[in-house]
Amino acid sequence: MCREWCIQATMTRTQSHTIAILNQLIETCKDGQEGFLAAASRIPDGDLKALLESYSRQRGQFVGELQEEVRRRGGDAESTGGAIGTRCRVWIDETVGERAIITKCERGEDAALKNYQAAIAADLPEDVLARVQQHYTQICETHDLMRALGKAGTEERMP
Repeated sequence: MCREWCIQATMTRTQSHTIAILNQLIETCKDGQEGFLAAASRIPDGDLKALLESYSRQRGQFVGELQEEVRRRGGDAESTGGAIGTRCRVWIDETVGERAIITKCERGEDAALKNYQAAIAADLPEDVLARVQQHYTQICETHDLMRALGKAGTEERMP
């Protein structure tokens, strides 16, 4: 009986740990979703605006996937971003110029990468780790494109 209780307690701690990590990533992705949307709202119509809006939708998809994983594990999924994301959106709202907006997006992606790296380093179940790694790869691609666009300036548009 004691052994069964210990196994159950370990499983519960592992589930709680996984849910906590997933909820942190939900906040990260929600911040990205709202941040890209705020950035897109500051850009005139065109390819860059469409790209930023597509990244917002992508982060929304990530949020949905992570929320479903939390619910599947019996947890309560986050539905909002974090305080840092709110401050970043205010900074974007106060930013003038496409290049400056792109730089802010890159900084947001720096933070997202750090949060995903921490999640990957955590002891997550294999199925969750696979999903987190998929998201991480796409966030890396977004980060690299934002960096390239920022360095090139807005005169060299989308790839």
